[in-house]
Parts: sequence; structure tokens; C-alpha cells
Amino acid sequence: MCMVDSYDGPGEGSFMDQRIISARKEHSCYECRRKISPGETYQRTTAMWHRGEGIDTYKVCRHCVQAEKWLARECGGWLYGGVLEDLEEHWREEETTRSWRLGRLILGMRRQWKKKDGTLLKELA
Repeated sequence: MCMVDSYDGPGEGSFMDQRIISARKEHSCYECRRKISPGETYQRTTAMWHRGEGIDTYKVCRHCVQAEKWLARECGGWLYGGVLEDLEEHWREEETTRSWRLGRLILGMRRQWKKKDGTLLKELA
């Protein structure tokens, strides 16, 4: 059910550095593709999963971080780039995990965390 269940784990020589920082320029969220505006905080993760395969950097808006936290609580983790797909799978397959919070996370990601008038939705706590 959880995408992270099929992940073999980090390889030898792997590392990860994760920080919450304030954007100095515009970035794109790795999960929802929304533009992260200058001055907005976001999570930057720099990682090397297997020695010799290069370093990856993931910039995730603070809204999508809440979706990652939901998956961490329910599944024990998540896979970068698969958060929305994993949330939607939870919604389809298990009525027990369906909640207003899960529905709001899915809808928020689909709409890039924007209201109909284009303003940013309030972050889930």
C-alpha cells in the first residue's frame, strides 16, 4: 500500500541534509510544482542515496511538507516525487485512512495549495 514499502533503503555511503530555509529567489516545489516565492520558507533536502550516483536536491514547499509528515506517520516514510500518488492510493484503497485531513492534502496538492481566487491556502498544522 505505501510506496516506501518497496524502497530498499539508502545504499552504502549515503547521506542526507535537510533544512528549513527562506527562499531568496523563486523555486519550484518538487512535489506540487507550485512556485515558491522569495521570502517564503521551504524545506531543502540534499542527499546522495548511493555512492557514485550523484547528489540530489529536493525543494519542497511548507504545505507539501505536511503531506510528507502524514505519510511518515501512516507509512513510516515517503518517496520524493511520489507523495500525491501515495496519498491518492491511500484514499482509494483504505476507507479507514480517509479523513478530512487526507482529502484536504490531496486537493491542496492538486490545486498547488491555491484557492479559487489564486491566493495561497493556509498551511495545515
